[in-house]
Amino acid sequence: MDKSTDGVQAIARLTPFYCHESCGQCTPCREGSRWLDLRMAHFVKGDASVTEIDQILEITKEMK
Repeated sequence: MDKSTDGVQAIARLTPFYCHESCGQCTPCREGSRWLDLRMAHFVKGDASVTEIDQILEITKEMK
């Protein structure tokens, strides 16, 4: 990655990997990775709302 890389698209490409690789043992990771993947798809399409930024932050806090 370099300065020309779109950060949103880069994260959106990584989230399906983490969604697939989640072992499914803990609910925050199992559900959070799926929701994060859905939210990032909205960002890439340009359909995201401002509130989804806060949702992503809350999801990632629960996934720690």
